[in-house]
Amino acid sequence: MYSSRYLHGKHKPLPNQWYFADALIDIYKHNESLLDHPEIVQGFIENNNRILDYIHQHSKVVD
Repeated sequence: MYSSRYLHGKHKPLPNQWYFADALIDIYKHNESLLDHPEIVQGFIENNNRILDYIHQHSKVVD
């Protein structure tokens, strides 16, 4: 998980890839519960799916 606050230049991911990380940090700073923010949970799911797609695209099965 990346936070846009700490990444700069060529290493900074696109905004749609870091929104949920920054939002999660804000939730915990305000002592809120992640369960009260289903949009952030959805962000985790979407990010995990992007990671899985990347792995499948750049990997091969070895028997």
